[in-house]
Amino acid sequence: MIPFAILSGKIKTKTDEKEIRILELSPDYFTFRLLKEQAKKYAQQLSDAGQQGNIVLSFFQFQKRSYHEVILDCTKDIVKIELMPQKQMEGLVCEIRVDIKNEEYRIYTERFNKEYLKYIYLKLDETEADMSQALVGYPAEKEQTYSDTLKKQRAAWPQVPDETKKSLAERVDGIELDNPAWYQAYLSKPLKDFISLYWESSGWIDMDLCKIAWRVPKYFYIGNAYCLHLFPKKTQLEAMLEKTWGDHIFPVCVFAPVEEKDLIKIEEILKLLSDWCQNKCVKIELVINDWGMAGLIRKKYPNQFLLTLGCLLSKQRRDTRMNYVNRNDSEFSKEKSHVDAPFYRQYLAKHFNITRVSFQNSGIDQSFFTPDSMIGMTLHFPYFQMNTSGWCPLLAMLYRGSRGRQKAVDDCHCECMTYAFEYPDFLCMTGRYNSIFGYNDSIRIEKEGVRLVAGFLNTPLKNDSAKGTKL
Repeated sequence: MIPFAILSGKIKTKTDEKEIRILELSPDYFTFRLLKEQAKKYAQQLSDAGQQGNIVLSFFQFQKRSYHEVILDCTKDIVKIELMPQKQMEGLVCEIRVDIKNEEYRIYTERFNKEYLKYIYLKLDETEADMSQALVGYPAEKEQTYSDTLKKQRAAWPQVPDETKKSLAERVDGIELDNPAWYQAYLSKPLKDFISLYWESSGWIDMDLCKIAWRVPKYFYIGNAYCLHLFPKKTQLEAMLEKTWGDHIFPVCVFAPVEEKDLIKIEEILKLLSDWCQNKCVKIELVINDWGMAGLIRKKYPNQFLLTLGCLLSKQRRDTRMNYVNRNDSEFSKEKSHVDAPFYRQYLAKHFNITRVSFQNSGIDQSFFTPDSMIGMTLHFPYFQMNTSGWCPLLAMLYRGSRGRQKAVDDCHCECMTYAFEYPDFLCMTGRYNSIFGYNDSIRIEKEGVRLVAGFLNTPLKNDSAKGTKL
């Protein structure tokens, strides 16, 4: 059976449409398999000249990295349709052979068979990197270039000019405090010293230039969007809320996806936040990355919080490795998501009281945002999430020797403060916490009103030498 991703088929008649999986492919014929009753039905429909049916085959072109459709007219291109009952499953399924006489079909079939055969040989004889190099031009020779620490790796990635960094730093509205090291640093230092430490630890901007950015931002994003174990402890959270209140900063609590076993913990946190808001006569902003939590808040705490749709739910993702497969930066920038639809934004605002949507600086255009779009926009930079595991692959690698051997843990010791997954420098990606992130500090903000939030996936400067585990 030929993989559906590289060759797919579809039967179209006047009254019906059916996807098919191709079993054999030849310049003169192809075969596919259906349930016996379906096979008889479609064979009869395609053989009936009055039906005006056709078969559409989508060939993946390895060199062009795109698909090409060949449409076969049943009255002109199909010579014969023959049912071939399979002996081993005669009562259930039936194989159908379709004889073809069409020049376009013959050309693309021969080309496809050559390219697919080449792919099979490469898969058997070469490493994955060498195979990718032969097929899509992936630079396999760069795979052995790693940096010793995350700080050195960030320095090796492409950067925007210093003047651009300076202008970005001047307009940052918020910063991310996404791990216990930053919670402790904020609680133990005066505000100005903490802000200085934050930018110095970023490794993103030159020390002289970053002095301009040492103004106090309006928002502190407290919590981790990907791992609930990195959310502050109850006493830490209470202390941080009080300190932000005294520092005249708006706290924003960020929540990761919630498992069933964590519901009691989440309800306790929400109760704490609700009581704090009532005492201060304010509404706190919560970033949610789980629809179940959105429903819980709507049910138990209606109109008590300002809700922001998190990056995991806005679903505008990119993988830095996709440039070597079938897309380029200009194509990525044109991508849309469901949040672009006005009716969907209205639904979010009406049913869940969503007031903002979070995006990451993945290079995808967020052109939907307008001042009258009912929902505000938050843009996180310079990292963007590429993949997140439900359980921690870092713990699996450290304690079980394979990132695939993941298990749920109740008490996490936050080894991600010390270790991270390394990737080759040229890919501009890193494995941090339970996720993989890409890096992009080139930002296009064409509209006013966008809240810019900086987050560097790091720890305070004295600890920011995380050891890498190469993949």
